[in-house]
Amino acid sequence: MRGVLDYAVQIGVEIVQQTETACQDANLIINTFLHVLSAHAVACKKGDPDICIQPFPMFAPTGDYPNVALSDLHCRALNRFTRQFSSWVMYWGGKKGFGQVRKRASWPA
Repeated sequence: MRGVLDYAVQIGVEIVQQTETACQDANLIINTFLHVLSAHAVACKKGDPDICIQPFPMFAPTGDYPNVALSDLHCRALNRFTRQFSSWVMYWGGKKGFGQVRKRASWPA
């Protein structure tokens, strides 16, 4: 698990560096949930606005269907919970992982 985390953090460092280079002349940064932390960090560092778009409703709070990774639980409350739980996992996992990326990339917290 540590090897996977180290590998993911190294990729994250490269993504942040590439994002910063790619957005050098941008006045607005538009990103998706897969890139939100690094793109937001670059936008904040530059003092520019950023917008996160969701091309598919993976985290939308609905009871109509569960998170895409799970089977339909045939219960609106449980389906809604799977979406809220996956949002929570992505947020905290991303926050912790991006903290490691920040340290390794020597970015301010």
